[in-house]
Amino acid sequence: MIKKNTVGISKITMIKLDNNIIETEFYKIEFTEDLQSTHLSFKKKCESERYREAYTVLIKIFEERGHFSHITDTSSMGVISLEDQEWVKEKVVPQIRRFANSSKKLNIALILGDDVFANFAAKNIARHFIGELNIDIHYFAKYQEAYEWHVKEQNTII
Repeated sequence: MIKKNTVGISKITMIKLDNNIIETEFYKIEFTEDLQSTHLSFKKKCESERYREAYTVLIKIFEERGHFSHITDTSSMGVISLEDQEWVKEKVVPQIRRFANSSKKLNIALILGDDVFANFAAKNIARHFIGELNIDIHYFAKYQEAYEWHVKEQNTII
């Protein structure tokens, strides 16, 4: 259940994960307890409002759970508008950067599909994390590869 007034980073007031899942027609966000990880999957091309809503909800979950691991599956997302790419760079990237600190590494996996333009957009956004202290981004073709990387990374910090 998402309780919100309008879509925006500060507008979503509470996130209730039903069985650790939030699912809409356009996206699904899961929280995996054992890995302390979120997984955002876009089911199909989103209009701007739904795309921004997904990331706004994701940030809220990061704030509530305090985890350090995330997977985004962009393989079915389609092309992201330049306006939405800029919005993510300005609003989402700084929020996610807050979760990496000197004592804990933030692991982000991006699952890319076959759409060259969508991949370019996803990598364009991801490059704003490169060079940041304790943020590690990897690209994968399939969810299983990303999941296995997260398990390996989780095991190295335990």
